[in-house]
Amino acid sequence: MSNFFKDVLHDLNDLEQRVLGPDYSYYKQIKTPSQIGMSADGSLDAMGRDVKGLISYVKLLVQGGGKASKVNGPLGNKFFLQTGAECRDINTGKQVNRSLYINNIPDGSIPFISSALDTKFTSFEGLIPGTFSNLGDLNPLAIFKAFMTGTNPDCMKITMDTVDENNYHRKESKYVTTSDIKGLDPCLFPNKKNPLTNKNCNGAREAFENIEKFKNLQNNVQVFNYIYFTTLILFAIYVCYNANKNRKN
Repeated sequence: MSNFFKDVLHDLNDLEQRVLGPDYSYYKQIKTPSQIGMSADGSLDAMGRDVKGLISYVKLLVQGGGKASKVNGPLGNKFFLQTGAECRDINTGKQVNRSLYINNIPDGSIPFISSALDTKFTSFEGLIPGTFSNLGDLNPLAIFKAFMTGTNPDCMKITMDTVDENNYHRKESKYVTTSDIKGLDPCLFPNKKNPLTNKNCNGAREAFENIEKFKNLQNNVQVFNYIYFTTLILFAIYVCYNANKNRKN
């Protein structure tokens, strides 16, 4: 057994990050209303800027990125999490420290729908779709398989992209069990291919019927976006108009 737990007991302040992973303050990555031009002024120009600001926040929540975000892309971090356990390196046969690879950046995966169509929706990488994606990752079967690997499972070293709380990207290498590696998305690997399953990014199956389904669904999503944003803009104008009217009265 590694000295993981001994180190934790000597530094309780570091316990949370060692067990749950590093902090990532989402609110620090989001611009304030004033930073994107929103204000309490009741003029028509200000109302127009307020509507644009609302759209920027909606885009951040649904699509990810946009003017309301300080990050060029979806929010979240990636990191290796120490488990405090050991595993057997399949290449050397030595006992090494076991880690988990955690990805908290939305990739457009929507539970059930993405698996059915074997594709992802890159226009849904915001915080709300990311929450649904994380819920889909809570697979009871995967948890059960983790217990079935035993106390000394096989593992191998992998090099993956990590993103810290400052959105700084760098490559790190750690030992992860082979069963965990098989469950990782091929798109997460530097060469866009899972080294154990040999699946490529976006899936190995590229059937024409799936592509057609995806195109049709994308068209429907675009129509829904237009309707949604139009409704949001009209509602925002109505609210601002009534607020300005009440202020004058």
